Amino acid sequence: MRLICILIAFTISSITYSQITSMSLCPPTLEGNGNFESCATELSSACYTSVTCANWLVTGVIDYNEYQYDGGESYGPKVFNPQTCAGNQEIIDPSPQGGMYAGAEAGGGEFYIWDEGEEFETTINGLVVGEEYVLGFYQANGHVTTTGNEDYMAWRVTIGNNTPIYAEIIAAHESSNWSYQTLLFTADNTSMTLNFEARTDINTNYTFDHSTKYILLDGVNVSHSLSEGTIIGPEIITCDDPVELFFDHPTPINNTNYQWDIYDMSGSLITYYNGQSILLDNLESGSYTVEITVNPPGSCPSTHISEIQVICCEICPNCNSFKLMPKEKYVLNAWVKEGHAAQQTSYDNSSIELSYNGSSQIDVCATRGEIIEGWQQIYGEFVVPLNATNINISLINNNTDVACYFDDIRIHPYNSNLKSFVYDQKTQKLMAELDENNYATFYEYDSEGGLIRVKKETERGVYTIQETRSGTQKSE
Repeated sequence: MRLICILIAFTISSITYSQITSMSLCPPTLEGNGNFESCATELSSACYTSVTCANWLVTGVIDYNEYQYDGGESYGPKVFNPQTCAGNQEIIDPSPQGGMYAGAEAGGGEFYIWDEGEEFETTINGLVVGEEYVLGFYQANGHVTTTGNEDYMAWRVTIGNNTPIYAEIIAAHESSNWSYQTLLFTADNTSMTLNFEARTDINTNYTFDHSTKYILLDGVNVSHSLSEGTIIGPEIITCDDPVELFFDHPTPINNTNYQWDIYDMSGSLITYYNGQSILLDNLESGSYTVEITVNPPGSCPSTHISEIQVICCEICPNCNSFKLMPKEKYVLNAWVKEGHAAQQTSYDNSSIELSYNGSSQIDVCATRGEIIEGWQQIYGEFVVPLNATNINISLINNNTDVACYFDDIRIHPYNSNLKSFVYDQKTQKLMAELDENNYATFYEYDSEGGLIRVKKETERGVYTIQETRSGTQKSE
């Protein structure tokens, strides 16, 4: 007994799950507010204030008097409110986090050169000694100049006793678009000081203009590196095809515990397993939630959640149908002929329409190419909707006054080639072979069953590519 699911000689590549949720259950914490939103009350009407309102400690300011600049001592690192700072030169578009953000001035200049910039710091708590973490934040150029100066600036980040790390440099003349930065560090204590210092390239000649070297900061956060991992595996599987799911992360840690839990659509636990990978088999059709909890030794666990779709092939009594895989791309190819009295350059009344039970999606496959001996090709590409239960194929003729004929309708996966063959019902001889583009090669035979002619269908018409004549010499 055959199955409804006809898998036509093609391979579905394994892909990475789209990650729905990834969260650390007890992440490291910052004493300072990483989004600087705790300054909202203080900045309800003011443009800027000290970063201390966000529980950051100011540890470095620039004293211009020391370098004979008649500007007095700077205010130090600030928190800005873009809604109340219209026209201020250090204010640009809101960051992706929205609301307030911090800024600091980088040192530098042609005649007034110093190594330091403004700096501020806070403390990271809840770390595990010896494990790796990810520091993330948004940064931007706080003042854009059009003078073309080639001075550069960057955040110089120091975490505890680790060697300072420089974020990606920002050219002072570039646009002010925000960019996201990630820096890795290893914890050497359960609590470590996080310091941001605005720095510039002091080896570049630059006419002094301290406002053009202002760096902005927002969305400061710290997470365990394991929380950056991803579940790897196919997105759609079949019931009788065991599939392995694997958790991948950039910095594996020895003795980490992995707990897999698989839930059905109702939320009931179906199976569970301990290990970095899990083998799924014997599942029924439907949607499932895959949840893995990653628990490093002595550290905070993180949870990752994704979904899979299981398609089961059902036993059929007549095998007159096949099932397409949801979310997979397919090609429909056919030929059509319209019964016009006058010659046509294209058949505009004919098409094939695909609709789906369980989805409102409709795909239309139209004619293309030249008319070859009265026939024109129909072609279309489509992706089966995830919730589709059946596919309906409609042959469309928009002109009721003209007869319309369809032939050689084929559907196959987009990343595949398909050949089909036509045999004579009585003689069982090969009459035609349809190639990967649905163009035919015709085979003609004489009354004795010998092959006498081979014709090839092309975009320019049908051509004879082989012809054979044979005879039997009469005896005298």
